[in-house]
Amino acid sequence: MDRASAEVATLSSRNWEEAAVKSALPLAAVFWAEWCVPCRWLTSTVEAAARDYSGRVRLGRLNVDDDPDLATRYNIQGLPTLLLLKGGEVKERRVGLIDRDNLYRLLNRHCERPVMASSRALSTG
Repeated sequence: MDRASAEVATLSSRNWEEAAVKSALPLAAVFWAEWCVPCRWLTSTVEAAARDYSGRVRLGRLNVDDDPDLATRYNIQGLPTLLLLKGGEVKERRVGLIDRDNLYRLLNRHCERPVMASSRALSTG
């Protein structure tokens, strides 16, 4: 997760207000760290979801070592942690790895146009 793809936003305290509070789209924010092996395993799943949910849900990553204040503010105690926010309010929290199928189910609950996870997408993550 050290290099964010074009579809996955790199989140920080500098852009958090715009991404999490002011955005018209829900934000799925993954709190991670470079030393966290499960966080690295989640990378391809998050990148695939960012492509599939483009224009529906914004996906981003926040490195807790680079921005510990936001991790503290949201009481992040385990990595990876995914927060689904709408208008700055946490709607869902998932701690630990999440597979593609379950991630899509979670995202579908919070977007106007659900995405059907294809068999290709499910088999590659």
